[in-house]
Amino acid sequence: MRHFIATITRSAFLILLLFTGSYQAKSQLKSPFKPLPIDRTYPLWPRYSIPAADTSHAANLLIDSIYTEIKNNVTYSGNIHNLVPIMQLYRPSANQSNGKAIVIYPGGGYGFVYLPDGYGTAAFLLAKGFTVFIVRYRCTPSAPHPIPFWDAQRALRLARSLSKRLGYDKKDIGVWGYSAGGHLAGSISVYYSESFGKKQIDKIDRIDARPAYSVLVCPVISMRDSLTHLGSRMSLLGNNPDPALIDKLSLDEHVTSNSPPAFLAHSIKDGTVNYNNSKRYYEALKSKGVNTVYYLLNSGGHGPLGERDGAPILPKSEEDYANRFITWFYQGRHTSAPINK
Repeated sequence: MRHFIATITRSAFLILLLFTGSYQAKSQLKSPFKPLPIDRTYPLWPRYSIPAADTSHAANLLIDSIYTEIKNNVTYSGNIHNLVPIMQLYRPSANQSNGKAIVIYPGGGYGFVYLPDGYGTAAFLLAKGFTVFIVRYRCTPSAPHPIPFWDAQRALRLARSLSKRLGYDKKDIGVWGYSAGGHLAGSISVYYSESFGKKQIDKIDRIDARPAYSVLVCPVISMRDSLTHLGSRMSLLGNNPDPALIDKLSLDEHVTSNSPPAFLAHSIKDGTVNYNNSKRYYEALKSKGVNTVYYLLNSGGHGPLGERDGAPILPKSEEDYANRFITWFYQGRHTSAPINK
């Protein structure tokens, strides 16, 4: 397959992406969570300032068409073909808003963005009064590290830039990630001030990118052979990753006392991502004196493919981590001790 892709033209590859996107959209129907009405779609980057953009003629035509679609339809939700990273806004009613916002990074093994990870969580958070953004970041095959990080970091900065207009506290914006999206949320929690080689392009790039807190559910944390999800690592770093990047992106090894507080949930029966990823991050934060709570669930699999009473739950599980987050958000994240180990 790799040899085949290497021999086709860029134009043909873009056509291939179109069919790949259609296949992924069909696979998402297995989730109980359906798309929510979008309040607005925001491109993460200005049209001619997308870092590491595909500059081929075919790609430029497609990128132009996507930006035009978004301009003409502010609730655009079509296939972005891994070329135009966007975030989609979901707002609670004015009388229900709590004045807080959360940016969600769905999972997908760094191979695609599995949007149903965001839908169920967004619906739950909207009901609790949060303004929610779901990020459709770029990823493999055409966007390895650090491109997903750049998109994730930009999304948080963009959310902060919109806070006055949309009516939430710019200092209290959290990030929520599932699986590989958990690695992204964790990455900007650890490396919020790093650029990974990207130059500033505008005022938004100068906004503080430190999350107020992070919510990591069944996250990939480590890139080490003994612990990582190999599919995610391969998609992010390639078949023969640089040892320095394996070290750099093993997040538990690089937390500091300034890393934001974290809420973690993981099933002991997760057969996709080892629960010790969450345990290592929890222990690392605690060793630095950072408030964190870790729920090791006794049931369930990988990813939020279940729902109970309006809250996302892990598949084949009845354990409620989402409402535990709400309790932690209001009662536990600013205290010195976690509400549960």
